[in-house]
Amino acid sequence: MENSSFYTNYWEYVNQVCPNIKAESLSNPDIEASIKKTSWEDPTSARELNNIAVLALIEAEQCEDSSLKEMYVEIAFESLVQGTEMEGDDPLCAAHLALLFTLNGEVDAAIPLALSTFDEAMQAAYVDLKTISPNIVYCPSPLSVNFRRDERLSEILQCNNGYIQALWLLEKVIERLEIESIGRRDVVIIYTKKRIDLLGIGVQKLLFYIWEKINFERELFLNTKSLFLVNKLQEKVPFFFCPELIQTLYLILRDAQEIEAAKFWQNLSGFITGYNIDSLELKWTHLPIESPFTYLPFETKLLLAAEPTGRSIVTSILIAQGDWFEKEMEFWRSQIKPGMTVIDVGANVGVYTFSAANQVGSEGRVLAIEPFAGCIQCLEETCRVNNLSSVTICAGAASDRNGTVRLSLNESSELNEIVAENTGEEIETGSYQEVACFTLDSLSERENLTQVDFMKIDAEGHELAVLVGSARILSEFAPVILYENIAGVTGSNLPVASYLNSRGYKLFLYRPYLPELVPIIAEDDYPDHLNIIAVPECKVNQFYNVNSVNS
Repeated sequence: MENSSFYTNYWEYVNQVCPNIKAESLSNPDIEASIKKTSWEDPTSARELNNIAVLALIEAEQCEDSSLKEMYVEIAFESLVQGTEMEGDDPLCAAHLALLFTLNGEVDAAIPLALSTFDEAMQAAYVDLKTISPNIVYCPSPLSVNFRRDERLSEILQCNNGYIQALWLLEKVIERLEIESIGRRDVVIIYTKKRIDLLGIGVQKLLFYIWEKINFERELFLNTKSLFLVNKLQEKVPFFFCPELIQTLYLILRDAQEIEAAKFWQNLSGFITGYNIDSLELKWTHLPIESPFTYLPFETKLLLAAEPTGRSIVTSILIAQGDWFEKEMEFWRSQIKPGMTVIDVGANVGVYTFSAANQVGSEGRVLAIEPFAGCIQCLEETCRVNNLSSVTICAGAASDRNGTVRLSLNESSELNEIVAENTGEEIETGSYQEVACFTLDSLSERENLTQVDFMKIDAEGHELAVLVGSARILSEFAPVILYENIAGVTGSNLPVASYLNSRGYKLFLYRPYLPELVPIIAEDDYPDHLNIIAVPECKVNQFYNVNSVNS
């Protein structure tokens, strides 16, 4: 293929991603020259290998044939690896390789490469004031729900420094990696603490700035609700109409017991709601300040009740990203079908529960099992406000027996865990709840279940007990199981893997982007993977691309 064809292919991709941006504003002579000068058959530089990888990734994105898509991804991977090994100072190969690792869910490989490349490009661009010619880039969709691919790609293409291009490409990659690392308590990203510290300082300064700018107009606004005043405020605070920012400020102030300040932001947002009556992003403004939950938009049409605090991992991530961070959510949504029955053990506020409810429809059933009273309240509210009759909330903890257990409470409810009775550990009064426990088999009988198609188990180390109490369900219904492999500091949940293997299950890691299930062959494959998908042998052939992976 001639260079002109590659040139045309790339700009067709750009026009598809950025249909509302004028072509002339995206044209960059350096980038155009880079494409035309590339030796596609015999590349000799990192710049040329980067270009080959970008075109391969574009072909992979547009390819419907899974084996062909995998071939293009492999071409991109090999080109990027070769480019990063070459001498020279071109960060885009490394940035794209970190991106590809992230898309494939290979967090361990992505983290050090993304952070070291980001640091080097930052040093070169802003400390050493170095420049290199810009080049073509690939922007995936989506890295997150809130990620505007068209805006980011247009920014990168109009940039005249390759180092800054790499920084902009890596910004969302690092954000995604930091969010994924939340669930991997054994992984420490040094950069994360620095960024959190800076964020804390930034939030304080932001709050002070906003408060100083508009405090003198506060009473006037609340009394007049003047559209003119709103326009003035928007001029002073350009990000003023960002619902996520306003809700974040509200929750920060509420946590800090700055009630008047929190009410101000709620009233301000409430005024905006008058022009967006049906906006899910602003439904939280209808709630009283003392409400035990806040509202978040979820699954496009649903309103999710979540804990009204920045200490909640779910609340923080859904506000920041607009969706849950675990890559297995893609598998969950694609494989759960109308009419199925799903059990969510450790539902928390229901990210997996209500995603499943969205898939099973009115003919299916979802059972949400949650021991913590605060989360149960959120689950009940989500069912009420969305009128969901397919969801049954089961208060208590799934276990290997019926009775009661102690639930140790964490500042983040996602980390609450069942305390074993024989540990001899003393628990501070008030730091735990005594809750009912039951086996899933007994629950199945009580709810007259005739099928269980999928189960999700996130029980913070109690997963084996949950499975032992589900022996009949596993035998009769053979559900596909998504379970947490890493809980606390205990490392890989190998007893669960052994138990499931003994019950005729095959274990897989999920690789998004391609997508495919990758069989776990050896014990060394378990560490550092937050979740594992267990599929009964009788159902393995039902899942796409499983047989394309050599097991």
